[in-house]
Amino acid sequence: IRALEKGDLKEIGKHLHNAFEAIMAEWHPEIVALKRKALQEGALGGLMTGSGSAVFAIASDEESAQKIASKLSSFCPSVIVTTSYPRGLDL
Repeated sequence: IRALEKGDLKEIGKHLHNAFEAIMAEWHPEIVALKRKALQEGALGGLMTGSGSAVFAIASDEESAQKIASKLSSFCPSVIVTTSYPRGLDL
């Protein structure tokens, strides 16, 4: 929670967890391989989403995200770079 409050992406990346990921990785080792590749290319963290429909990675900035995405595009058929609002939406 403190890492989220501070916006400390490095610390947030260290604490990402999905208990279902270990189970799914046995059936789909590409999940682990994709996360490993993203981390090798500079991602601060990565995780399987929900029940495994996607894998995401956190980058320090858009330039880093684009570099990671370009490296992953030969490894994975669909790579999307997106961003979040720094403080969420004020609706």
